[in-house]
Amino acid sequence: MDASFSPSPSPYFALMCKGPSLPFACVCETETNRMLDVYEDNSRLERRMGGKTLPGVRMMEVGGEWGVDVVVVAAFYTKR
Repeated sequence: MDASFSPSPSPYFALMCKGPSLPFACVCETETNRMLDVYEDNSRLERRMGGKTLPGVRMMEVGGEWGVDVVVVAAFYTKR
């Protein structure tokens, strides 16, 4: 995820979400973080990807040895 801010005191920022789902970009309000407009939702790509298997990420906490918690990031694939 990336965010681009205009020089202060701009009330807006652009947010680019790059995955693991299909990427999209939107304009948000800085004061509330509310999404105002989606300017790229990749809906055309989503239609073309219908039924395809896509990678995903799942994070989980696992109790490790010696009482240490470990975060495991595991890749998996999902059908669209």
